[in-house]
Amino acid sequence: MERAATNIFEIVSEIQAKKEEYRIVPAHALFTEIKAELEGISDGELYALLDAEVDSGLLRRVRTMNGYAYCVSEE
Repeated sequence: MERAATNIFEIVSEIQAKKEEYRIVPAHALFTEIKAELEGISDGELYALLDAEVDSGLLRRVRTMNGYAYCVSEE
C-alpha cells in the first residue's frame, strides 16, 4: 500500500509538471487523468489512496466543476 501511495504522488507530480511545461493553468491533475494512469483500480481505491496523500500533506485537493483535482502541496 505504501508503494502505491508513493506512485500516486509521482503520477500527480508528472501530470502537473507536463501541464506546467505547456503553461496550462491551473496545472492540477484531474481525478480522471490520475485514474487513466492506473489501470484496473476502482474509484473507491483511488480516492482512498489520494485521501491518504492529502491527509499526509503531500497533495492538495481542489474542487472542480466535475469533481476533484489534485496538485503537489506547496507547504
